[in-house]
Amino acid sequence: MNMLLDYTSLVFVIASIFSIMLATGVNANGKATLLTSLPELAFIGMYIGLVIMLSNMRDPANLPISLAICCLPALYAFIVYLVTASTSANTKFEEIQPRTKQRAAGTVIFLMTLIYVTSGNHPAFLDTFTVAAVSIFIFLVAVTQQISGVFSSLK
Repeated sequence: MNMLLDYTSLVFVIASIFSIMLATGVNANGKATLLTSLPELAFIGMYIGLVIMLSNMRDPANLPISLAICCLPALYAFIVYLVTASTSANTKFEEIQPRTKQRAAGTVIFLMTLIYVTSGNHPAFLDTFTVAAVSIFIFLVAVTQQISGVFSSLK
């Protein structure tokens, strides 16, 4: 049973699900968002595991075990998908729209989860050119949206 537990993958999936539910709210819309987000979440977890595995690959004999561990986020996300899909037909939640602070908190929790999961291998994920290019792109999009008035409607 211990072979099916990878704590880093489990923390990634559970914390990401918590951040999605916090950002979207616990309602029918939040459950639908969670159901559509779980395949992407599984793919991101597998990708992170693959990059970590390849950056730490010293012995090719460990490749099958490493690939199996790399696929565990998909297993965890699939289990959550099955539980969520089976309970969504029977349960009615009160319609509550999340506030902007909830969305920001969900985003911060997801980013902190990504930092935790990749904490041992930052050089494999971040290089200065990519960080600078993405930061400039985000800044330009934010300035463009601020000028066009999109941010004023997000209250």
